[in-house]
Amino acid sequence: AAMTRLRSQAVPGTGVRAHLVWRYAWLCAGQPSPFGDVARLGQHFIGSSRLASQLVADAGVTGDDRVVELGAGRGALTDALADRAGQVLAFELDPKLVSMLAHRFASAGNVAVLRADARNAPLPTNPYRVLANLPFGVTSAVVRRLLDVPANGLWRADLIVQWQVARERVRAASGPPT
Repeated sequence: AAMTRLRSQAVPGTGVRAHLVWRYAWLCAGQPSPFGDVARLGQHFIGSSRLASQLVADAGVTGDDRVVELGAGRGALTDALADRAGQVLAFELDPKLVSMLAHRFASAGNVAVLRADARNAPLPTNPYRVLANLPFGVTSAVVRRLLDVPANGLWRADLIVQWQVARERVRAASGPPT
């Protein structure tokens, strides 16, 4: 079962609204994975296609959107995005996951799987949005990069992040989600 809390807040000085989704759900945080060292990469995976579809729907993704997914993991969000977005750029660092994703989405004309580190991969300069279940170990660096670089084409970011990071970055109210 999943419980959602959504907070939308302007990020001062950026012209960007952060749509922070805190969702209690089954995530494979730190559990053994056939895809490599999850602890080293800070990976956690959405374990439900229904949850992924709901996140994409809640974000309001349409066929006109170019969506960058940072930390594509096993592809649950990628799959849901492929059904709704005009273009999906799925970034993943783990080579085993990249191989699996490339094979899985080879016939999807609107999905490109890229082996890249979300902290320094080139991002589009034309308008794009981000929908990502960020690896917890790099959340601060990725959020800082997305929001602090005015020259990129980011117009919206829907991010699943640790509650502590969300509070720190957008100065959300104190206390855990309820």
